Amino acid sequence: MGLDAEAISDEVESMWKMMYKLVRTFQDQAGPKRTAEAARNKIERFRTFIPLLQAVCNPGLRDRHWKQMSNLTGVQLKPTPESNLMEMINLGIAKFAPQLEEISGAATKEFQLEKNLTKMRTEWAEIRFECVPYRETGVNILSSLDDIQTLLDDHIIKVNTTLPERSGQSGST
Repeated sequence: MGLDAEAISDEVESMWKMMYKLVRTFQDQAGPKRTAEAARNKIERFRTFIPLLQAVCNPGLRDRHWKQMSNLTGVQLKPTPESNLMEMINLGIAKFAPQLEEISGAATKEFQLEKNLTKMRTEWAEIRFECVPYRETGVNILSSLDDIQTLLDDHIIKVNTTLPERSGQSGST
């Protein structure tokens, strides 16, 4: 919990490149070369688990996603602050990595939609509709609608581009 899988992936890739260069640098020195190769090999073995790490460290995962993952793997998956990658590997879930990545990918999309919706709600919370008298008719009308119309148009476009298309319906409003 709380791990940044992308940062870990970047760091592991950086370490692997460094070890690769060190192996070449120590080409003529057996001891240091062997040490660099051993470190590189350990990093290579760890790299195979990066997709699994990215799938289970996704901040968009909700209880329903963990339930899906548990049903898929046949193992009760519910991370705690003490959970670690080795524990999950020992449970045998690595063999389900492609399916777990798919569930995690869907969670990421849902999470992004939630964030966009929250942002839109925040933007609308600050909007105030202003009514002014229309000539001398005693009827009030909305005024200063340009900014509101622009925001509405922007949000309609965002919604239409982020929601999945439904068959038989067009994306227009």
